Amino acid sequence: MNFRDKVVEFRGSCHIETNLSLVELANKVSIALCGGLSFTYGKHSIWEEIPSMYIENSIMGMFIIIGGYGGKEGFEIAIWPFGEFGRYLDANNLNNKRVKINLDFHLYHLLKQGLSDYPEIKIIEPEVPPLA
Repeated sequence: MNFRDKVVEFRGSCHIETNLSLVELANKVSIALCGGLSFTYGKHSIWEEIPSMYIENSIMGMFIIIGGYGGKEGFEIAIWPFGEFGRYLDANNLNNKRVKINLDFHLYHLLKQGLSDYPEIKIIEPEVPPLA
């Protein structure tokens, strides 16, 4: 597919199992993947009642969030377009130019490589649906 005239919308998520706290995990992910940018408990409720932290500023238009209860339930890390990007596309009649790209598998490998020095963190490989 030729993406020269497309607006690519990246989204992805990955499950992580660890006994670390949310803050401890967020710090390690920040160093490994986000250049040390701090995750924060923000003033916005991101995932309703689920504890979560996020990087307050976008990274190349992406929003990065980590949340969950830890332990057996684990944590989820997700990336998606930051802020009002979807409304911008709507307002500028660009929805027909939008191409959504799933980054689950890419994020899995970034996390697996970036957190490889921490055996207490288990990155769960996402299920890749078969091609239609």
